[in-house]
Amino acid sequence: MTNAGITKELEALRAEVDRLTRAREEEAAQQQEVLELSQELSKESSVESSEEDSSQVSQQRSIDVSEADKDSEDDLSLQIQELVDALEEEIKGTNPVTMLVVFAFGILIGRFLPR
Repeated sequence: MTNAGITKELEALRAEVDRLTRAREEEAAQQQEVLELSQELSKESSVESSEEDSSQVSQQRSIDVSEADKDSEDDLSLQIQELVDALEEEIKGTNPVTMLVVFAFGILIGRFLPR
């Protein structure tokens, strides 16, 4: 190629880079507008929901607090027990060789990850 050909190609490439840069900036501006609109909508919906929540909270305050605490503690202990039972059954039903392979694979992945 001659110098003139290279210069024309270089100018064409620069024009293409400028066009792509402007397109990227326009897209970023559009995404920012969409983000701002979604934030405004979420604020409006949160205001409406907070008004509904405040009425629900006032109704819930009438519930006895000690009874609610006791129920939540019972629910939590029941959920923990169910989780432990499910894990125990899963471990009993799994082949030990499979468990060792998965464990070894996890060690290898951990070793190769950058720190």
